[in-house]
Parts: sequence; structure tokens; C-alpha cells
Amino acid sequence: MPNPKLHMVVDELKGSYLKSLTGKLAALTEAAAIRNYDSIILHGHQLKGSGKSYGFAEVSSLGAQIEDAGQCRQGFIVDALIIELDKLVRRLLQDFSMPENS
Repeated sequence: MPNPKLHMVVDELKGSYLKSLTGKLAALTEAAAIRNYDSIILHGHQLKGSGKSYGFAEVSSLGAQIEDAGQCRQGFIVDALIIELDKLVRRLLQDFSMPENS
């Protein structure tokens, strides 16, 4: 039997996580602009580890790709992946804020 309170708590956690991604994205964008690869690798690694935990496997996948590109010092690939991450975060935020019955 589904527990509505648990569902609400999980949704709140997911929403908070998604909102936090905008700040993480800004920090990642700043690191990429100055080619701070240590920071890029760290942010990518954190995204890789956290996305699936909240049910967002695409975030984890992009995080892993960003981490790998950072380790290889592939700035242009990092830039392209950040654009993809930005699109994904915007879509997830929009989808998550829509009522289930609409």
C-alpha cells in the first residue's frame, strides 16, 4: 500500500535536489570558463554520484562524462556537456513542477 506521506517527502527531496543543481551548474560553468579542471572534475564526480540517488540517471551520466572530459583536459567537450546539463536541468525542473494530473 503506497504511503502518501513518504511520497511527499521523496518529492520534496527530489525538488530540493533539482533546485540545487542550478547552483552546481553555475559553479561548474564558472570553473569551465577559467579551465579549472580540478574543480570541473570534482563537480562532475559529485553529479555522477548524486543523480541516480535521487532518481535522475541522466544527471549521473552527464556528470560522469564531465568528469572524464575534465580529466582529459577537453575544455570544448566540457563546454558542450555543460550546455546539455543546463538543458536537462531546465527540463527536469519544468517537468517536476508540473502537477501530476495535468
